[in-house]
Amino acid sequence: MMEFDRDFTLQTTSHRVRRLRELFSILLLFLPGFVAAQQQSTLDLRPSFSKRLPHSQVCGVVVCQSDIPLSGMQTILAEISQLQTDLKKYLAIPKANEKIELCLFSNEKTYLKFLEQEFPGAPTDRRALYVKKEGGPGIVLLQKTDDFEIDLRHEMTHAIIHASIHAVPIWLDEGLAKYFELKPEDRAFRNPYLSKIRFAAKFGAVPSLDRLENLEHIGEMDVREYRESWAWVHYLIHGSPQTHQLLASYLQMLAQRPNASSDKTAKSFPKLSPYLRRTINGPVADYKRHYKNWAE
Repeated sequence: MMEFDRDFTLQTTSHRVRRLRELFSILLLFLPGFVAAQQQSTLDLRPSFSKRLPHSQVCGVVVCQSDIPLSGMQTILAEISQLQTDLKKYLAIPKANEKIELCLFSNEKTYLKFLEQEFPGAPTDRRALYVKKEGGPGIVLLQKTDDFEIDLRHEMTHAIIHASIHAVPIWLDEGLAKYFELKPEDRAFRNPYLSKIRFAAKFGAVPSLDRLENLEHIGEMDVREYRESWAWVHYLIHGSPQTHQLLASYLQMLAQRPNASSDKTAKSFPKLSPYLRRTINGPVADYKRHYKNWAE
């Protein structure tokens, strides 16, 4: 698996200059952590819902809040830390530099009551939800179910990405969340979508990336769209070093867009497909090759 850590190794024929550059390299390696620490220290990490969710604990920039004690939920904190590390390792997404609130509920009744009081109009037919108001922190709302850990990873993927990249095309946003919702050891080979995607690719069926790029609203995402979005994300991550680097570079480009939050329609995003066609000679054939050969 590729890693996108910066390499500060510098070479020169002068030993003295080389040594100075090595020292400078060490400083640069520590600088991102120092800056992140300075940013974190300026964040207001107080829980916003302490009256309804009295139990809280801070994990980096994530403020966990719950209606039951968190002492028995250390797995949750480990999952959050692991997910941030994975997103940085796989895609060079920096750790979140703004507050994220994670609200945990012991049952559906308290979850729905909280939604009604704090977010009237929010969908009530989902086990978990990620919401982000303009100018406010990202908030993950999660009820305890049999799929609790999958829901946690899925919604926290949204939250972590949007804490660094304010606007992401809907297909990519959901495709990444579907990819990272599984445990690290299951992501590459054990997603339930994989067998159907491999079977379709075997007979030459390739989902249209252009169609996915024109989706604008979450309401346009159905089972097919989630599966096809995941398939393109899987191909981009695992297809080749070139596709992997392209995906990371595309996300960095999105992060650097000015006024990204002012227009989130499909037409406002630079599309990935033209870059893919310039990077890979025949991306459709390469997609089919990837899934034809993809096996443990």
